[in-house]
Amino acid sequence: MSELDRQLELVKKTFESAFGATPLHERVADIQSQVTAIDRFRDATHLRQKTGDLLSSLLQLCNESDWIPSELVAATLERMEFRTEICIKQGREVRGGLLGGVLEPYRMPATTELVQEQRQGDTSASPCRRRIAVYASTFDPPSNFHREEVATLLNSGFDEVIIYPTSARPQRGEYENAAPLHRAAITSLAFRDLKGVTVDYTDLSSAQFSSPCELELRFAGLGEIWHVVHYSMVKRDEKKLSIVDSHWDGGDKLWQNSNFAILHAPDSEIDVQNIPPQHQLIQAPDRPASEELRARVYRGESLADCVDADVAAYIQRHRLFRPDTRQRQATFRVDRPKLLIVSDEMNSKSVEIAKKYARCVSNSPNLVLVLGGDGTMLRAIREHWRLRVPFVGLNTGHLGFLMNERLPDELHDLELVSYSLPMLRIDAKKPDGEQSWGLAYTDVWLERAEGQAAWLRVDVDGETRVSKVVGDGMLIATAAGSSAYARAMGAVPVPIDTPTLTLAGSNIFQPRFWKPMILSDDSRITISSLDYSGKRPLRGFIDGSPLGAVQEISVRRSLTASVELAFTKEFDPSARLLRTLFPPDEL
Repeated sequence: MSELDRQLELVKKTFESAFGATPLHERVADIQSQVTAIDRFRDATHLRQKTGDLLSSLLQLCNESDWIPSELVAATLERMEFRTEICIKQGREVRGGLLGGVLEPYRMPATTELVQEQRQGDTSASPCRRRIAVYASTFDPPSNFHREEVATLLNSGFDEVIIYPTSARPQRGEYENAAPLHRAAITSLAFRDLKGVTVDYTDLSSAQFSSPCELELRFAGLGEIWHVVHYSMVKRDEKKLSIVDSHWDGGDKLWQNSNFAILHAPDSEIDVQNIPPQHQLIQAPDRPASEELRARVYRGESLADCVDADVAAYIQRHRLFRPDTRQRQATFRVDRPKLLIVSDEMNSKSVEIAKKYARCVSNSPNLVLVLGGDGTMLRAIREHWRLRVPFVGLNTGHLGFLMNERLPDELHDLELVSYSLPMLRIDAKKPDGEQSWGLAYTDVWLERAEGQAAWLRVDVDGETRVSKVVGDGMLIATAAGSSAYARAMGAVPVPIDTPTLTLAGSNIFQPRFWKPMILSDDSRITISSLDYSGKRPLRGFIDGSPLGAVQEISVRRSLTASVELAFTKEFDPSARLLRTLFPPDEL
């Protein structure tokens, strides 16, 4: 018996006598907690002890699952070797650790920033029996033909289709015709009602391009991975080359070892000798190229026959694929309102108005009508921003910077001005090392949780800008939030579509003469506690919702999560801001 076998036997006997039989999910949760614990220590002594705990739990997981550790290690080393070859071919640095590069684990929808749909297919089957089709494309724009192809895949034996919008690769001369913010929105709209479909925006939200081999490794834990391609991409020519061979990183290995779901027109003549050996042929109608659809928009032609109605409305509203594209402000008319109503149930006025508009309620809304104050609007955004339709508010509360003061009784043919604004991505670290994240529309702040002043450090874009801040707390606000809590901290409000972030402090004692500042909205701001003793605890808030105890927050503009806030021309927020900044002269 080898030393490893003896250790496995000892671990099994000790664990079972101490804890008894442990369900798989409890074992995984235990391992996750130990990984989190390791992150809290920087000295070798504590790390050695915690690493031993983690290794023991991993060995017990192997015992419980009948895995041979040496085989797992061999498989990992093989993937790392493959990863190294790909990175060298791409001219990229090979980063250390299994969480870097192509071996970064896939995050399930509940923990990623932007996966539009929760998995709706049958996930009860063992992962090894589930067939997963990964459809990676620009979807610029997504068309009804894409929907037909996805529906065909689901009817051809695949348990799930992952829609994966890809980022552009500038080194290859590629560029994005629609910004990631808009591409995420129209992709959400295009596939929102298809069961068994997951839309994954990892590349869009990180502004990086994942190669097909990286995607295969990322999703491998979900089941048997199949790459969705069109026949023209895999058909080899007289030189025995295809697009997969010549343009995909590691294409020759993928050709031989990977699975391909090949879409082809019904009348295509398929040369099975010149396509990948592991394939499934799937008939799908020919579709126009994305370039042709964009050209039609450029010429002012309608896409009503080619794309979902809501996608067409979004493209028209934001003037996508036109030379005069405006990224954030749009004027549009609501011909036939289909409403989702969110109201303040504690406000009798909101309840009465909701009844008046109830005749326009729909299961597929094109507007979210919010009745209440700014708090109700933030709640509505938090719950429904993934619908990708405009939010229009009617103020029945106390504060209504995000609301209209009046709306007509009939919303048909209503003309609105909407502002499509990115949300903030907040990554928070708790005192015990646990990581969490959230999205904010107006602001995020940290404040002292007890009597002692907070000691904070401020980093911007990875560089320490203020080594020590002493005060009650700090706040980061978007332009939409600059007229709220930030203004109360002394910041100057800015127009709602200004691409800036406001950094403000509450009762700052050090540094002296601290004043709020304006930063570019593409800045990454990190605020960290300098206290590790627990004497000066902090708590955090996102749009007024509590985060609980926090050690550090890192804030950046989301590239894919956005909200459209709509106003009548009478209550355009820019004009309202001017009225508050320049009140009328006193007589």
